[in-house]
Amino acid sequence: MRSSVDKAAVKMSRRWKLICVPTVIVTVIICFTSTYLLLVKGTNRWGSGRGLRVNQNTRRTGVETTRNFSRIGNREEKTRENITKVVDREQNKILMTNSAAVAVCCTDLMNLDKDKAVIIGRRRKNKGFLTIGIPNTPRSFGKSDLKRTLKSLIQNTPNDLGQSHVSIVVFASALDQSTRLSTRDIVAGFPEHVQSGLLQLIEAPRSFYPNLSALTGSDLYNRVKQNVDNAFLLAYAMDSADFYLQLSDNVRAPSNYLQSIRDFIKQQGGAYWVTLEFYPVGFTGKLFHGGGRDMQQLIHLFTEYAREQSVESLFGHFKDLNVQLRDAVRRPPLFAS
Repeated sequence: MRSSVDKAAVKMSRRWKLICVPTVIVTVIICFTSTYLLLVKGTNRWGSGRGLRVNQNTRRTGVETTRNFSRIGNREEKTRENITKVVDREQNKILMTNSAAVAVCCTDLMNLDKDKAVIIGRRRKNKGFLTIGIPNTPRSFGKSDLKRTLKSLIQNTPNDLGQSHVSIVVFASALDQSTRLSTRDIVAGFPEHVQSGLLQLIEAPRSFYPNLSALTGSDLYNRVKQNVDNAFLLAYAMDSADFYLQLSDNVRAPSNYLQSIRDFIKQQGGAYWVTLEFYPVGFTGKLFHGGGRDMQQLIHLFTEYAREQSVESLFGHFKDLNVQLRDAVRRPPLFAS
């Protein structure tokens, strides 16, 4: 009797082994595979593209680059000098693409005859603290109120700073003569500040522009025109001050705008930045280091990709290329529309 029970127990044990062992093996394989996919491949499900890692391969229309800065570490722990070494290496991959075309475009602007560009006023001989650039552009919608913008800036610029540390550069970017003459009249309405060098008016020769009439569609025309206008303004103002601020002709400056800009710059301490933002919309209210590689790269982007991307999109690419992972935005905005 006992022998038959033992035999039954042995048979049952064998059956359990046949069932359990494969089950355990399959379970181990599944667990190992899931762990491998999660930790190594960066996916959290079978065949899923969503994972723990951020894919740094970003395809952009007109500007295409592959970046992998995951090993740079916490940006706050890096000095500007150390990060610049990595940035320069990545930028060179972009800037050397189509180098012949880049050289023709950027060489013309880098060798811009700035004295010939001045229509009203005079260029400062000494480098100041801040240059403010304002493109005056006709709009099919919205309102240009250049006179009000200039009045708010001039009234809120202390005389001692306006004489030596601040310049306001208005760019008459319209191609029709009547609009250019209207802009000249507005700037000439501030004779004291024109004479002191605080206020200047510049224009680009028609030969500077590409064949805009060959562009089909108003959107493409406006995009190309706005990009090359900004490139010209940046090239003119590039080496004139420690910092460059882009404004539009429909914003107002508060009474403490200069001190607020100084304070916000100081708040950054030793943190790395390529742009500080004082206005939330578009390219307006963006502050850059004057001169150097930053503004040269902006000029390159605005000219080389004028057809493919808007000013706002190219400004975003500029921040990406320079590893500005966080937006340095002043809140509330300093300028009002």
